[in-house]
Amino acid sequence: MTSVTNLSDEAVIERFDDFCKRVNTTLARQASNAVRQSPEVLKSLLPDPGLYDDVESFALDWQIYCFLKKFKGLPGTSLTERRLEARRGWSAAERANFHTNVRLSAILHGDCSLLDIPIRVPGETTMTMATVISTAQRKIESVLGPFNWKKLVESCNWSSGATVDLPRGTQLSKKMTERITVTERALPYLKKVLARDIGWMAALTGRETLGYASPLDLNFSIVRHSRFLTVPKSAFTERCINAEPTGNAFLQQGVGRFLRSRLKRVCIDLDDQSFNQWMAGKAYTHGYSTLDLQSASDTVSIQLVKLLLPQRWFEYLDSIRTPFSKDGKKITKVEKFSSMGNAFTFELESLIFWALAQSVNELLWDHGGMVAVFGDDIVCKRALFDPLVDVLRFCGFTVNTKKSYKDGNFFESCGANYFMGADVTGFHLEDSLSSLDKVISFHNKALRWSIRIFGTPFSKVAKALVSDLPDGVHKIPFTDKSDRGFLTPTRDLGRFDPNRGYLCKVLLFVPDREVQYKQAAFYAYKLRRRQYQNADPRGQPMVTILGRGRWISAQNWVQRWE
Repeated sequence: MTSVTNLSDEAVIERFDDFCKRVNTTLARQASNAVRQSPEVLKSLLPDPGLYDDVESFALDWQIYCFLKKFKGLPGTSLTERRLEARRGWSAAERANFHTNVRLSAILHGDCSLLDIPIRVPGETTMTMATVISTAQRKIESVLGPFNWKKLVESCNWSSGATVDLPRGTQLSKKMTERITVTERALPYLKKVLARDIGWMAALTGRETLGYASPLDLNFSIVRHSRFLTVPKSAFTERCINAEPTGNAFLQQGVGRFLRSRLKRVCIDLDDQSFNQWMAGKAYTHGYSTLDLQSASDTVSIQLVKLLLPQRWFEYLDSIRTPFSKDGKKITKVEKFSSMGNAFTFELESLIFWALAQSVNELLWDHGGMVAVFGDDIVCKRALFDPLVDVLRFCGFTVNTKKSYKDGNFFESCGANYFMGADVTGFHLEDSLSSLDKVISFHNKALRWSIRIFGTPFSKVAKALVSDLPDGVHKIPFTDKSDRGFLTPTRDLGRFDPNRGYLCKVLLFVPDREVQYKQAAFYAYKLRRRQYQNADPRGQPMVTILGRGRWISAQNWVQRWE
């Protein structure tokens, strides 16, 4: 076992190597040889579920595949290479969107012959693309309802995310009181909101208003592009996102929250992915398939949204999205409707995938079967898989064959993996073990994985991962769900009280906070988020600076829940 004080990137590789040696399968030996010599090989070491006939053997090889999948300190990889790979994927998606836009534009201009495409269906049932698209249009219209701008505005709000001119974590008062970046087409809608928001107008202009008032153009900075940037995704590539103009982001929040609430009416809860995970767990015994799309958010084309959404809805969403992306000094007109970074992208793609999947589902069966959608993760009946793939490809999407499973022993959805119905979800190590809290998190991930797979935290392979724990370190019972300390048998814990539990030394995170003194902006913010209380007795907001804070040690009672 590795010492808890060994915190370098090399320590992670050593633990991975020890784990591979304990597993000692063909895939484990290949991974052990590749990790230092040719780490790119690790990306292709995906276990083939068809070669396994028991849960434990597959779970071990699956964990080897998952272990370093997102590790940023993998030898032979660099941030520059990951960003370059991300840009290649982004460009490929844009090329695909261009062709999709051209094809669907012909349909919108009257060439309906492109919709007379038969779809693969079981038995004697017949189905064409036209029937699926028209059914999906009706379903989307029923979810959205009549266009109601006032309802959308009620859900608008500010977030702490990055915008085109401001970094992530910028104080909300700064976003609300300085010149607001916004695209020209979104400006009239933003002015309309401001004219009716007396609190925000006072914060922005520094003057109290007695009623509706129109802000001046000098309060805004007109831009035509979003800001291209990348965020961590895996050990081999980054994720491309676009930071939207501040005013657009505010309006997009309203659409995203409205869509999220409307989708719940058709049993699509984007606040909880457990239903998709549960369906994936039942896929082996109940005849379901799991389907995943490649670069789904980046391949929702403009013409597809125009084809599926009611005209008034499309016009508004099109007005508040950003049509250009700026990467360094290069400005590009995007072929996608919206990218990650737009506050309604996830909800819009979920709505589209649900409508397409449910349309195929109901056209195959009069009463339909069960369909689960969470973003681009889809779970459906097995007979639905092939026709749905045809429909998605027609709409410009690419099925991720490595993560889509029509049948067999293995299924996955929303990060949950099941083999023959058993949960074999692996854990990832993203960062080096550079601090005690990260060591604790890694230690607990390994033990929880061992409990799930082998029924015990003290399995032979888990011992290659966990740390030697000296006396006096932070320890908590196995039943605790947090990472406040190392998971430890109760016999090694401290004082026990039958009412309060064990008295443990634990880690607590104390975030850095600073007072936001712009009271007018805080007043406007509170009027839009009345459900949140301010705990500061002086009546001033306490703003958490994202990602900044410190870990402290403290004595705390920890209950052992059976």
